[in-house]
Amino acid sequence: MKPQSHRIARWLVSLVVVIAVGVTFYAHRREDASRRIKAEMLGIIEDMSLPSKWQEEAAWLVEAAHKEAFDNALDVTKKLGRKFDERVYYNKVFDLIIDRAREDGRTQLAESLANERSSFLLHVTER
Repeated sequence: MKPQSHRIARWLVSLVVVIAVGVTFYAHRREDASRRIKAEMLGIIEDMSLPSKWQEEAAWLVEAAHKEAFDNALDVTKKLGRKFDERVYYNKVFDLIIDRAREDGRTQLAESLANERSSFLLHVTER
């Protein structure tokens, strides 16, 4: 018969493996969701009536603001279908990119983004 310590060690190793698999799975799903939502947001920027140079700048600003906005909008403690608040994300992205454009002296771009923001809607379906 195996000593008690071997059974405990085997159980602990199994637990660590299960936790590692779970964390990896969660991280992969989160990254996939983040990538899809950022692509949707960049599509919105592309659909806006902005000069092409401004669209490039706005896309760069979205890239820079995405992580903060995504983290603010995600609440993993809620039920599936309610974990991600698309309104929080959308508003946070626009707040950040408009503020950054103003800080960089791009007031016309900031005003255009502020005016166009209400013309679009982001809809996210959780998987």
